[in-house]
Amino acid sequence: MGLLRRSRGTTLDQISSVLDRFELPSFPQVAAEALRELADPDVSMGNVAAILERDPGLSVHFLRLANSASLGLRSSVDSLDRAVAMLGRNQVESILIGRAVAGALSSRSPAIDTARFWGTAAMRAVVASQLALVLDPSRRSEHFTAGLLQDMALLVLSENVAGYDEVLVAWYEGSVTDLAAAEVDRFGWDHAAVGAVMCREWNFPEGLIDAVESHHDGDDSRSPSQLVGEWHETDEDRGRVALVERAAGVAELAGRVDDILEIAEEQADEVASVFR
Repeated sequence: MGLLRRSRGTTLDQISSVLDRFELPSFPQVAAEALRELADPDVSMGNVAAILERDPGLSVHFLRLANSASLGLRSSVDSLDRAVAMLGRNQVESILIGRAVAGALSSRSPAIDTARFWGTAAMRAVVASQLALVLDPSRRSEHFTAGLLQDMALLVLSENVAGYDEVLVAWYEGSVTDLAAAEVDRFGWDHAAVGAVMCREWNFPEGLIDAVESHHDGDDSRSPSQLVGEWHETDEDRGRVALVERAAGVAELAGRVDDILEIAEEQADEVASVFR
């Protein structure tokens, strides 16, 4: 249960009415079809590759990632079939969702610097992914995607909800320190709950929906996506401090957080370039 529903008793159906006031950006058709196939545990990755081949941009992206992952092998990865097989179901799903969402969402709001927005999202995603290697390796891709998309509702709300930019600017300028609380006070909902509804509208996996909705809860010290829940573009140092404080209670992370952050900093720029 997210902050919004605990504090105000608002349901996801009621939050959906926020999105009913405007048209949610369409999720790219090829990506949506591929995700439907990936939801079937018995589907072959060859079927998924056949769908992805219809989008040249996605095809090139997956081939590039597979070849990057295959450094040291005798031959390059020259087919999409081989690329998706090498990357694996979870990673293909994670990359597909992140890239498609970044392509579907934009903001003309003067309050949002989109390059900075996706740069922070990439750093948060990579940190969550590195934490998951230690705490929840089987769901590493899911935590990466959750970290990337936690704040995605800001891009939609800033364009479509009257008065939202005022709250956002106050947050960026520092006069508001808790964006979610300010949203609840002003509108009766927060961006985490709206983001979860967006995920549901786009038929994302339930685990990802829950991770986006609960990223501000902070009640699960072993959840990588909650550990990075305070990592925002307004003050990345605050995100680091919050992560270190929360990680202090997790035995498996003792002495490892600095190394995790160093690795993430090396990877974040490359990841961000995919989503800008």
